[in-house]
Amino acid sequence: MKFADYFQDAIKYGESLELKQTTRLSRNWIELNDLEGNPVIYAAGDLGLCVNGYYILPEQQLKLVKLFVSAYEQYLADKKEPVAADSAE
Repeated sequence: MKFADYFQDAIKYGESLELKQTTRLSRNWIELNDLEGNPVIYAAGDLGLCVNGYYILPEQQLKLVKLFVSAYEQYLADKKEPVAADSAE
């Protein structure tokens, strides 16, 4: 499975918030930007997640972050990388 495949639900939700997926040179980089091109959230392969959520409402931000965390945890599980025990809480 490709890195981007893990994030399809998160990308669809982001698009419903009028966020746009940006393609990076790296295949292991998923980024959603607001309409002005400001990054809202991204996942970068082995580097993890970064959230810059003040461009969307807190309720929307929380759902989007949860979708990204779930996708990233699945990516790590498939790679057989350890996932923090408290990340499911």
